[in-house]
Amino acid sequence: IKFYLGEPQSIERLMGSLARFEHFDHEQLQKYLLQLSKNAIAPLCSAWLQMQSAAGRTAISNALVELGKQDIPTLGSFLKHHHWQLVFNVTSILGKIGEDKCIPYLAQARGHENAKVRNEALHALSRFNNEKAKALLPEFLKDPEMRVRIHASRILVERLGAEALPLLGPLVGSQEFHKRDPREKKAFLEGIGKIQESDAVRILEGLLYMRAFFRRGEWREIKSCIESVLASLELDDAKVALAHWKKKREKWFFRLLFCP
Repeated sequence: IKFYLGEPQSIERLMGSLARFEHFDHEQLQKYLLQLSKNAIAPLCSAWLQMQSAAGRTAISNALVELGKQDIPTLGSFLKHHHWQLVFNVTSILGKIGEDKCIPYLAQARGHENAKVRNEALHALSRFNNEKAKALLPEFLKDPEMRVRIHASRILVERLGAEALPLLGPLVGSQEFHKRDPREKKAFLEGIGKIQESDAVRILEGLLYMRAFFRRGEWREIKSCIESVLASLELDDAKVALAHWKKKREKWFFRLLFCP
């Protein structure tokens, strides 16, 4: 009976029957799923899409984490599926498996057309503690979706610390960056401010003198953000930079008011 219930066709029939119901014994389903072999990966991925119950989907996902460890290529092949929700879930599962063999598949998910999938690939890769995964993280700074880029900047700061500055510094100092949404600019600047290093101060201070790069209506908000970030840094360099900037600004105002 156990062999019969473990066959792909039997799994498909059973899961197809359960998929129509919202309420059933999810605990028993979990016990059944954990006894299956890697041959169950494909039918379970299909069943996940059909399942109406959130608890049922969770049970399938938990089983796929364990089964996927036995056959990562089969699980990874579902990244090519046309349903983005399934691709998202498989990406999440690969991140939970956490083996180095998952990294090439997560790199593949990085190029998916759906931004939620790409964002999940970023999140999954951030869980790996090796150089291969770390090397892929900066690529997400080029993502077409603003939310993914912001998420990438935060992860880089959290994971790399001062090592993120050579990646973020040239980016925020580029003319192209200053055409972006103010929310993105603010997020990047605040991220740099979390790095308690003199190099972070130099980047932020340099931006204060690049007013020409900002649209007129944005300058006040961005300037205020940079000043706030500098003030939050517990570094003497930051205090000196902020004091120098305020003194310079006072001179500009004086010239505007009293010089012909």
